[in-house]
Amino acid sequence: MPPLVDLPYSFEARVHTTVDTGDHTIIMGTVVGAGVHDEPLTPLVLRSTGMSYGG
Repeated sequence: MPPLVDLPYSFEARVHTTVDTGDHTIIMGTVVGAGVHDEPLTPLVLRSTGMSYGG
């Protein structure tokens, strides 16, 4: 999967385990790298997308 770009924070993970749960797959990983970018970027938050989970 290609990396996402222009993010305020980033991490790299190695897949440790996958669990099939019906129509979903849960992927558990081990973090092998992380970073915080120097320039201020605005994070994407669910509230700003107009989407909502649940009632």
